[in-house]
Amino acid sequence: MLAKTAKKELPDIILVQEPYVKDNKIEGLPGYWKSWLSKNNKAGIIALPTCNNPIFLLSGNDIVAIKIQVNSSPLSIISSYSSPYCEIDQNLNETSNLITSLQGEDYLIGADLNAHSQSWGYSDFDTRGEKVLNFISSLNSQLLNTPGAPPSYEQRNTKGWPDVTIVSSTDLVNNSNWQVLEDLESYSDHKFIRIIINRDQHILSYNRFKTIFGGHKKFQNIIKLKAQNILQRISNTNTPEELDDLTTFLQQEINMACRKSYKLKKTPSTPIISWWNPQLETRKKEISALKRRAQRSFDAEKAHFQLKAKIKQSIFKKEVLSAKRNCFKRNCTQDENVYGKFFKIAFKNSAPPTDLFTLIDNQQRGSPRDIAKSILKTLYPTTIETTNQIQSPKQPIIEPPFTNKELKEIIRFLPTNKAPGNDGIDFIIIKQLFQACPSILRNYYNKCLHLQKFPTPLKEGIIVLFHKKGKEERNISSYRPITLLPTLGKILEKLLLQRFNYTLEKEKKLHKFQFGFREGKSVDLALHSLISKISEAKQKGLQTLFISIDIKGAFDNLLYSSIKNSIDNITNKTNVTESLKDILSNRKVIIQTQEGPAIWQQTKGCAQGSCSGPAFWNLVADNILKADWPQNVHLQAFADDFAFVISHKTKDGVQQLANRAITTFSNWAELNKLQISLEKTKYMYLGNLINPARIKWNNTRIQKVSTLRYLGIIIDDKLKWIPHIKEKGTKALQQYQHFQRIAGKNWGLTTANRKLIYKTVIERMLCHGAVAWAQKITESMKRKLNTIQRKFLLLITKAYHTTATNSLQVITGIPPLHLTANKEAKFIKISRLRLPTQVLNTPLDPTKYEVIQRGHQMHPAKFLIDKQITTQPLKEYPTA
Repeated sequence: MLAKTAKKELPDIILVQEPYVKDNKIEGLPGYWKSWLSKNNKAGIIALPTCNNPIFLLSGNDIVAIKIQVNSSPLSIISSYSSPYCEIDQNLNETSNLITSLQGEDYLIGADLNAHSQSWGYSDFDTRGEKVLNFISSLNSQLLNTPGAPPSYEQRNTKGWPDVTIVSSTDLVNNSNWQVLEDLESYSDHKFIRIIINRDQHILSYNRFKTIFGGHKKFQNIIKLKAQNILQRISNTNTPEELDDLTTFLQQEINMACRKSYKLKKTPSTPIISWWNPQLETRKKEISALKRRAQRSFDAEKAHFQLKAKIKQSIFKKEVLSAKRNCFKRNCTQDENVYGKFFKIAFKNSAPPTDLFTLIDNQQRGSPRDIAKSILKTLYPTTIETTNQIQSPKQPIIEPPFTNKELKEIIRFLPTNKAPGNDGIDFIIIKQLFQACPSILRNYYNKCLHLQKFPTPLKEGIIVLFHKKGKEERNISSYRPITLLPTLGKILEKLLLQRFNYTLEKEKKLHKFQFGFREGKSVDLALHSLISKISEAKQKGLQTLFISIDIKGAFDNLLYSSIKNSIDNITNKTNVTESLKDILSNRKVIIQTQEGPAIWQQTKGCAQGSCSGPAFWNLVADNILKADWPQNVHLQAFADDFAFVISHKTKDGVQQLANRAITTFSNWAELNKLQISLEKTKYMYLGNLINPARIKWNNTRIQKVSTLRYLGIIIDDKLKWIPHIKEKGTKALQQYQHFQRIAGKNWGLTTANRKLIYKTVIERMLCHGAVAWAQKITESMKRKLNTIQRKFLLLITKAYHTTATNSLQVITGIPPLHLTANKEAKFIKISRLRLPTQVLNTPLDPTKYEVIQRGHQMHPAKFLIDKQITTQPLKEYPTA
């Protein structure tokens, strides 16, 4: 029967499960067909003569695999079977180990796993199906089964979809045809499934490589061999379309070099249990034996075994809990890495990326890809812009090409712990590429600059969703989308922004009261500017309003036309500005699913995770900062956190100024299609009136408060700072409780490590914004700060609770917290604010100290030396 079907369908390879086997061979096959079986004879592969040179890879207990050559790249074929009466974990682990050994090569798995999931046809899901989905996700694989396909299994009145096909990459999904052949007769209760793979183009799948474990020398050698071909391809690129093809080619070449040099990063599908021991295993078997005896017994004997099993079960639970605790304490004590996994367990409140498919409302129907697309539509709604973009007729000014030193300066400071984009190329790979052949990246980026084009493949971002704490889990808007962009594109953004920001800062184009995302600006400067304005108005006896404005999804709703117009208005047209504006066209966002990627066009907003997003926001926000504000109206911003300080002699005067300011700000927001969050926009009155001015935003009253949070500090209407210290005390108590999880009385971190965490984590949090609140510390503030600090000193020293706070400070060598905060405030005042101050009644003049130079003091292309130290000999060297 199979031979007749093969003559009609002309397959190259046939995957079978539960075949008829005799003498360890599949029965009934022609002699010139090749076949392989798994050790349990439940999974098999048959290669027909049309299949050229199949290579046998592995025969495992539940799987069998071969490798074939398709075009210029290998493809591994795996047949797998898991009985519904056996645990599926063994099968999945065996398959996972095989795939890991393939080192990134493409594969196809045809499996009968007897698992239920809505992803491949069933109306329900079971534990086995959930494990299969986790297995697919852990390997970044794709499901090939077609949504809505007919059942692949039918027997009498039952039907099912137990047969699953899994492939390694998105391109294999896009270039494959999967179909259940309903009309083709089969002697089995399973139907034939036809899979046609068209391998006309190279496969580039989303892989993660273990780049921190070596393999760099091999990678560099491979790149050196490919360098001449890559450089020739760059030289021959002359159009934007050819640049896109070049980018894909470069990504593929780097990816293939990585596959030959590095191991693939594998997400474990099952957690490793380190606390389990032989005693617990024995206890578990005893309980299972008692339960079996109870099932076989009757009446009094059955009750006896059930009671005995319950007693042992209770003891077993206590022993498991004790084993977990002892294992955690032992590992925590032995861990030498201060900021390792135990520190992250205690202090990092980072949830893993969320699987929305299991959380969103039941109204969402369809395949995983359909659900993912609906999520993207909600997060990134399509916008048709009505704002006209200004078209400049002038030809762009041509900036000089990027230099090696310019590129080296950026690559030197690239973080090594950032996730890559859809090409799998991380920053460690980029550093090795630059070290092997710097001219590849330099010539490639100069080609982008010459064509004034940001390559389209570098505009595709993988979306990872993180739940916002305290928000409804089933609401899509309760998730923060983080975009993983290709690293090649991030470096190009940095090169362009370095040139662009140099021009803006040199010509002082940006407003001085924009403190966010600018070199030489900081939170401390923003807080000092705000508090100075409030204090000045208070000293003059003016009626003062402090308004904090919140914009809904500022970065996600920024219009591309607003960005482009702001770029054209603020500086001359150059090849740098034109390349930056091209970033905003043809952007795509992607969510990976088991069925392949869900792709959506992004028509507004800046990707959270991009380098250019903050700079683009500053350009648009600069327009409102430069508005014609009255003398007693002060507006400043730190990124999208805006703050008004409005003062006047009278109540009516301050109210009129506030209404005028709100109208101007509201018009700017409306022009740029930005929404003000009236629930989060609040104001605070500072003055002596019992009935102060009431503020409305477009006829909607906004909330008046006595304390207001701005940039991480709590500002009260009396500027006493007690509410701020109380709030920090509450947060410190939470940190203390987290600290206790890894620092017990007789176990956990060493004293030195405890002190280090206190100085670098706890103390930094407590001293945040010290320049605003810690310059003049009252006795009441000192007492509260000592109370906060005491808990941590006891934890560090392991001393008795009756020990005096002063003694603890001496023992640990940690100064009182109020002195540390005051020192921080004075240091910032003299070093960053360049204002005179006093230390121990000694005046300090900032003009006597060298100014820290921020940013480039010359054009980045002219920055030709690694360090600003001259090696030229002096003309006249002074002698004795």
